Amino acid sequence: AIEGVPGGVVDVSVLDDGKALAVLREDALSIYRVTPSWDAASLTATHPVSGEPVLASARDGRVVALLTAPHGLATFDAATGHKTGDETLPFELGEVSDFAVSPKGDAVVVGMQNSVWLKAGNAWRQLMTPPAEPARLVEVRFDQDGGRVVAAIGVDEDWTGTSDAAEALSRLTCWSVADANPVPCPHIGVIAWPGLLGPVSDGLVMSGRRDLRSAAQLAEAWVRTADEWTSSVLRADPTFLTSLAADAEGRRLLVGTIDGELLAYSTGVFGPGVTTRLSGDPQMLIWTAAGCRTIAKQQSMLVSETCDGGDRRTGSSGAASTLPSNSRRRSIGKSISSSPSRFSRSNA
Repeated sequence: AIEGVPGGVVDVSVLDDGKALAVLREDALSIYRVTPSWDAASLTATHPVSGEPVLASARDGRVVALLTAPHGLATFDAATGHKTGDETLPFELGEVSDFAVSPKGDAVVVGMQNSVWLKAGNAWRQLMTPPAEPARLVEVRFDQDGGRVVAAIGVDEDWTGTSDAAEALSRLTCWSVADANPVPCPHIGVIAWPGLLGPVSDGLVMSGRRDLRSAAQLAEAWVRTADEWTSSVLRADPTFLTSLAADAEGRRLLVGTIDGELLAYSTGVFGPGVTTRLSGDPQMLIWTAAGCRTIAKQQSMLVSETCDGGDRRTGSSGAASTLPSNSRRRSIGKSISSSPSRFSRSNA
């Protein structure tokens, strides 16, 4: 938390092109305006919450959404902090793998191990039922344009079968947001949970996964030329990956690791990346009008830096603060009693 943001942070989402923050605590959702230098913030609004809510925001940062057990969805305006919607879901929340708001803020998707649900306009539609075992849902998100929902299906990290069998079970599945019908999706090889699905567009897919042969953590970029997708391994190392991001044009790619490294690559010029050493692991990578920033945890501090490692801004999160872990799995309701918290990655 920057100066003016108290401790107890459970989750964070960046709003309004880096000018605001949505901060989730165990008992409240607060929205703050942030100074251009990121050294202070002022409170816009606070709303009480209960249970184990899950936070998401639109990439443009104008809409904040919150899931609450057993079947609640609330939305808030990022500029005013006012609640703009409160509804009952047509399904009960269980183990939530992912919750995302579309880039324009006009649709939301909820991914659970037993189903994937999309709301576009006023209608909820179930996109997917559970994949046949041993396949599992790894991640759900919107693509960069917001026109497709993308679900990554893969295998668990304790997979004991062959790599070829894992690849046969792994796939991306895509649906049109407009009509919820399946649409073409690229094939990107093996997907193993816990993995990362980075930005997805018509010409680029970023992914992070554990190599089933070597146990290395791979960061890959899949680039489309005509109708053919080719992959490049950006990084292969035992160090756990925490974040993947690409700029709006898909030309600059970023890979963050748990040991505080930020590696920068350019599409079309794949090779050793430019490495920046940060003060903490970059759990969130965001692009704003002022450039790229990271948000990371460091003990009881929430740390924000520019992507070149400079302009470090820190704030105490309080002695009793619990900062998010790297896991994206989230439990809601009575199905699971406890689960790790995580940063929202909707801004990547």
